[in-house]
Amino acid sequence: MGVFAVVCWAFAAQLVWVFRADPAVVEAGVPALRCMCVAVVAQCLGVVCSMSFQSIGWSGYASFLASLRSGIYYIPTLLVAPRFLGLAGIQSAQMIADILTLLTCIPFAVEFFRRLPDRDERCSTDEAYDEAVRQAA
Repeated sequence: MGVFAVVCWAFAAQLVWVFRADPAVVEAGVPALRCMCVAVVAQCLGVVCSMSFQSIGWSGYASFLASLRSGIYYIPTLLVAPRFLGLAGIQSAQMIADILTLLTCIPFAVEFFRRLPDRDERCSTDEAYDEAVRQAA
């Protein structure tokens, strides 16, 4: 995704021109596309954290982190940023929300890795898996 974002950043004007050959649209679209290129890179940790927490049963954390990007940060940013930045505020609102989400996810990810055991330990899920494999064979 990062490589794709860099390519889109570098050729933003040409990409916008492909979809609409209007200089005014290109002028407005290039900053918006570049903001989204930053957002794509920034959202990776948020998505990984949310999915990881969901998969291990930490649904509260997963729901909270998932709601940051699309609601808790995005909606207020969308309402406030245009007052200070005009059109650039609208263009950058998702990028700002994704960066804030990234920064919020860091302590959650650190705490998750701190809770991991130092070495591999067997648990009840391992026992159930072993039993299922024996029954299937």
